[in-house]
Amino acid sequence: MLESTIERPPWLLRVRRSTSEVPVGAGIFVGERYIVTCAHVVMAEARRTPVVDTVHVEFQHAEPNQLIPARVVEGGWHPDPNNGTGDVAVLELQLPPPRGTMPAPLCSTEVGVWDHRFRAYGYPRGHEETGVPSRGVVIGAAGAERLQLQSDSSLGFALERGFSGSPVWDVELAAVIGMVVTRDRPRGDSGDPRTGYAIPVEVIGRYWTSWPLPINSRPPTVGPSGIGATEREHLNKLLRIHERSIQILEEQEARYAGSAPVHLLTQLEGERSRLSELRRRLGLEE
Repeated sequence: MLESTIERPPWLLRVRRSTSEVPVGAGIFVGERYIVTCAHVVMAEARRTPVVDTVHVEFQHAEPNQLIPARVVEGGWHPDPNNGTGDVAVLELQLPPPRGTMPAPLCSTEVGVWDHRFRAYGYPRGHEETGVPSRGVVIGAAGAERLQLQSDSSLGFALERGFSGSPVWDVELAAVIGMVVTRDRPRGDSGDPRTGYAIPVEVIGRYWTSWPLPINSRPPTVGPSGIGATEREHLNKLLRIHERSIQILEEQEARYAGSAPVHLLTQLEGERSRLSELRRRLGLEE
């Protein structure tokens, strides 16, 4: 898979409840004319049915495309009964997808995803039209049907309102392992706003029994070095990114002549640690 595809996923969509409203969440293109998103993305407040008969979607990174109407398929409506399960909606595009689209490569979390880095893309307040990325680490299973995610500490965006329905890209597996569904309570309510949750793709597949998702149940094929060609390609790019980040941070540190602020030193230490881990995984150091 090309780096440009990884960074501009042709399976990512933004979802609008009407043509005159801003996007309220994301969706995942899974092939033919089908997409999956969270039921609450297309649900009216205090209702258990879709907000309207038809919603409208756009592919974020396909060639210029107009709004495409989409409808919930029969057997594809599974709202959360207020117990942390479900919240899945399967929709069918009412027009063909534009050129350049591609079904998301899906991989079960059962292959092991603890401490894997993830990427997501959402449409929070103030960024509804263009969207913004989020990144962090996969913590592990939370409850019967959720995967806990932890956004990076104080930088960037947490998995807040507007990220629901976003594909969770696992950097190590080079695949989509789930769909963002919610985040934790605000800190004042004894929660952590950096904590979010996703629905694993194998759980989505169990809800959509009439057309099962093509989900990998094994990690990507690997070569003699222990990592696959796709992952090696992506890791090499990450290596160059972290090397450049360290160079910039070291230049900033030098300007302080031994009195650099703690946050800068902490960030530099983190970048060096990630670079060392990447080099180890690529076999460049012991």
